Amino acid sequence: MTFIVTFVSVFCAITLKNFLVGTFLSAGELNFVVDTLILLVIYVPIYFAFTRLGKQFITKE
Repeated sequence: MTFIVTFVSVFCAITLKNFLVGTFLSAGELNFVVDTLILLVIYVPIYFAFTRLGKQFITKE
């Protein structure tokens, strides 16, 4: 489950970051540090949301 949550979170975060950077900033080249920080700011909330959602589907035996 952790692998699926991580994969989906990274995919969504990269897609959203590319959309936001392309639409609002209109910057083709960003500094690596700025690009990474934007990705982390988007990734962390998505990861926690999917983790919480994923825990609802796991049953404890």
